[in-house]
Parts: sequence; C-alpha cells; structure tokens
Amino acid sequence: MSIISAANLPTEPIVFKQSDVIRLISVTNINCSSSLANLKEWTVYTVNESTGIIETKIFIYNNPTINYAEFVLQPRSLSYGLYKLIYSVTMISNINLTNSVFSYIKIVPSGLVLSTLKASQPFYGGTIGITRSQNQIIQFDPYLFTHDLDGLAVISSLTFKYSCQIIQSNFSQGYPKINGTNQKINLDSFKSNSSLSQLNTCFNSTSIFKFKK
Repeated sequence: MSIISAANLPTEPIVFKQSDVIRLISVTNINCSSSLANLKEWTVYTVNESTGIIETKIFIYNNPTINYAEFVLQPRSLSYGLYKLIYSVTMISNINLTNSVFSYIKIVPSGLVLSTLKASQPFYGGTIGITRSQNQIIQFDPYLFTHDLDGLAVISSLTFKYSCQIIQSNFSQGYPKINGTNQKINLDSFKSNSSLSQLNTCFNSTSIFKFKK
C-alpha cells in the first residue's frame, strides 16, 4: 500500500496553501485467499517543525472521506504548520492485521490579494491599466479592495507603501532606489526627503494622486 506522491521526510513536505483543497490518494492491494472486511482510516497529527516529532492528534469531525482511500480536507481545515497524515488499513479477522503509510504536509499562508482601485473588482489583484487626463484625480484605496485569502489578516491594521516608475514610449525606466541600496523610494521617503525630487519619478506629480496608507 502507498500514498500517491507521498512526502516521507518532515523536511520535504507537500506544501498546501490554507485556501487549497487538500487531497491525498492512497493505493491498497490486498492479496488474501478469503474475503475479509477491512477498515480504512486516516489520522492527522501536528509535527514540530524543528524536531520532526509528532505532537498532537487532530480530530477531524464530519468528514466522510476519513474512512476512504481518498482523503479530502476543505480549505482552512488546518492551521498553518507541519502535519503527518497516516493512512491505515486493518483486515478484520480473528487476529486483526494492520498496515499503514504516511505523508507529511505543510500548510502555509495563502497571501493577500492586493487591489487598490475599484476597477479591480472582483478582487483579482494583479496589474490594472487605467487612464486619466491631466489634472484628473486617481484615488488608491487598498483598505477597501484588498483581502486575505485565509480571512485572518485585519486589513485596517496593515501599512501600505507606494512606489512608482515612469514609462515612456513603452519603455520602463525602473523604480528609483535610494543611493547605495536596493530599496525602492516609496511615497513616505519621497515626502520626507526633498533631495529625492531630483530623481525622475512620478511622485513629482503627487498633487493628482490620493493615497490611503
């Protein structure tokens, strides 16, 4: 018996985002002269990421797949961290025979979908093109249009920083950086350091933008 594409080392687990559907499929070959009933069962344990030692059994309630060869967990069923999933098959007889296989999985944050403009609805994030004439206002409001795929982050507690670059004749000039570093110049640093105004940056025209940080 085996789990398809199993990860047998805690240092090399299968990685799932918390918003993913977790699906593990096992294969069981039973060679028996008589027809015996069998019991399939999945168990889930938390694992210490530093030591690889099993810590706590996780009880999975109301999941009909826990006694089938294919085990499915819905998004956000598990918290962030490392887990060991064990699949066992027990042959029911006078002397019950049990065999098991396992796989390590790791649950990681799904991340933010960052959107700043109404034009980005529904909340896909990514690159958005928008056109404005001279002296027209562009308003960025990431607090309204950004969301956490895991539903855990408090968006109002986040801090957003704005960087920009000028594109002329379809040629990107690159994001201006603070001298001697790879740090992009953001709106806050531009406002607090008048010497940065000598750089060719779109923040020279901040009067047409409205930012919510």
